Amino acid sequence: MERCPAAHDDDPVPCEGPADAVRVVDQLGAETLACVRHGAVLYASLLEPHVYPGPGGRDGDAAEVHHLGRALRPFAFAADEDHDITREIETYLRYRGA
Repeated sequence: MERCPAAHDDDPVPCEGPADAVRVVDQLGAETLACVRHGAVLYASLLEPHVYPGPGGRDGDAAEVHHLGRALRPFAFAADEDHDITREIETYLRYRGA
């Protein structure tokens, strides 16, 4: 299964939503298209990131990536065995009222 450009090789989790839902931009202006889930993980891992709607995104996808990315720790997919990114994302969604 093909994944969005932001999905890290070490992150086995499938994409959530369209692969071009958002554009994540780093502090130097380099950008990549991403699904919501991998966009949030990338956002959390960058210094001074920005996120913008992508061509395939839905209303609110960029805001969702921004808020979720702020709630995740950097490189969340590379967590130790005591850390579960899926549980972290589900907790965030539960508290934000999704």
